[in-house]
Amino acid sequence: MGGANEKALNPPKGACRQCWFHAYDRAAHKGLKWNEPCPVCLTHLGGCPKSGIVR
Repeated sequence: MGGANEKALNPPKGACRQCWFHAYDRAAHKGLKWNEPCPVCLTHLGGCPKSGIVR
């Protein structure tokens, strides 16, 4: 099975697409070392953009 799993690609209403994907697809953080912060995830620490929220 290649690519993202079904759960990672289908966030529920009200969830941020990017945060959901990074939480449920292990490949999103594959290139990071143990305990290394994800620069993409860090951009959402102050809140997720409204454009990324599932309506």
